[in-house]
Amino acid sequence: MRKIQYNVVERETKNASGKAKKDVSVILEKNGFQKMYNPSHFQIIRVFQQFIGITLLRQKDVLIVQYPANMEFCYRYLGKLKNIKKIAIIHDMESLRGTKAVKKEASLLSMFDVLISHNPKMTAYLREIGLKNKIVNLNIFDYLMDGDYHTTELYDKNTVAFAGNLEKAAFLFQLPKIKGIHFNIYGAAIDQISKLNTYKNISYKGSFSSEKLIENLEGGWGLVWDGESLETCSGITGNYIRYNCPHKVSMCIASERPIIIWSQAAMADYIVQKKLGIKVDHLSNLKEVMDEVTEDEYQEIIENIRKEKERLVKGKSLETALKKVFDCIDRRQ
Repeated sequence: MRKIQYNVVERETKNASGKAKKDVSVILEKNGFQKMYNPSHFQIIRVFQQFIGITLLRQKDVLIVQYPANMEFCYRYLGKLKNIKKIAIIHDMESLRGTKAVKKEASLLSMFDVLISHNPKMTAYLREIGLKNKIVNLNIFDYLMDGDYHTTELYDKNTVAFAGNLEKAAFLFQLPKIKGIHFNIYGAAIDQISKLNTYKNISYKGSFSSEKLIENLEGGWGLVWDGESLETCSGITGNYIRYNCPHKVSMCIASERPIIIWSQAAMADYIVQKKLGIKVDHLSNLKEVMDEVTEDEYQEIIENIRKEKERLVKGKSLETALKKVFDCIDRRQ
């Protein structure tokens, strides 16, 4: 039995979005999944490589695909192969983002023997749209780091860090309404970045690679929030956080920052139950919620964050999920 991974092009995006697939590829390789091909940076050549790679698969091969990452007709071609085991690790549900029809996405995912879903909330959605596959929950994404890095040990509990795609975070322009908290903002600069810098409680800190961001993130908390409003995570990006595991959660943990997350987010219960941070209904009363955290509780959160970090920087979350995946495959054989 060969274990093979369907390759993805690895890009540095100056936010967490590009690192997740790169880390998955590395973890899979460490766990015996050889790469199907060396992907070209030219899409037309990659399509040809994918087609040839699928054609060369052998009986009883186990193939894992990072979804979505490939041309639809390649998925359809792959679906016709009945003599191999097919696994998909889901990065994004395009139907939840409004970029793909629900029936089409369900049809694509139905061809896999096992799905690695983000969490129970996403799994419930997959069941709602009719998928009968075996499903394993990842619960949190890893955040691989080598040993040659450090994090700042300055924890100002009245300073909150936010890192991400600033174009999708319109709520940032309402942060001046929040009194008693300073916000450090990280991400690729947007046209209105100069306006953000005029607010007294906001400091734009610049854009860093995923690895360098860990060393430069400053503040006593890391914020996980999306959309346009301080009152709720609104819009398509805000609704998506109800189902996904944002990679910025893993980034905050890798940088050893306690987490502030929307109470309706899919990961809110995970954060609270493992004492990795706090959940809030809205940001307008954030200072009150933060002030309720005692110094002992805050230090306990930091200690738990560091323990969780040890798992994530070594790829243990996906490794645990892979063991469950192979248990599912073995039971079906």
